[in-house]
Amino acid sequence: MILIAKTFQLQQQIDLQARLMGLVRCRIARTTLFAVSFVMLLIGMGLNRELDFTEVAAAERASKPPTPVPFLNVIKGYRSGIREPLQTVVRSQAEWTTLWRRHSNDLNATPPTVLFDQEIAAVVFLGEKSTGGYDITITRAEQTDDALVIYYQEKTPGPGSTVIQVFQQPFHIVRMNREVGTKVTFRRES
Repeated sequence: MILIAKTFQLQQQIDLQARLMGLVRCRIARTTLFAVSFVMLLIGMGLNRELDFTEVAAAERASKPPTPVPFLNVIKGYRSGIREPLQTVVRSQAEWTTLWRRHSNDLNATPPTVLFDQEIAAVVFLGEKSTGGYDITITRAEQTDDALVIYYQEKTPGPGSTVIQVFQQPFHIVRMNREVGTKVTFRRES
């Protein structure tokens, strides 16, 4: 446990050093700094005690950078029957059909094809807005050790903007490989 805590503290120090050195976007340099510092931490702790490899494995997992997850656009638009904000992942055809019928306001609507034996659908609905100028876009997805993180951006009209007076419900739906983590987190990017 002590090794994990020291490794986490070391990682924070390395991130700060990397920022100060201008290496924020260079994952390779940060990873190299971490590896060198981790070895020095092990030497500094003394190798006279038995090394717990579960602690080392946990520290390695904590230091792995997130893996980008590719996705394909299903549909993006501004008119939806879903009038409240919603971010969710759909994993079955039954869930997909129910969501699509609610979205399209048509009980007989046929949803776009998503192969749920191989894929999942990630959906974000901004909710109903009384003017134009709003938008929502899924920008990227990343797999971490324990979760799939889906990032999205919201666009709002600026102060004093000229916008059309119309009710709209911006949304974006994408599909991606089913092999991603079962825990999903949505994060708004600025």
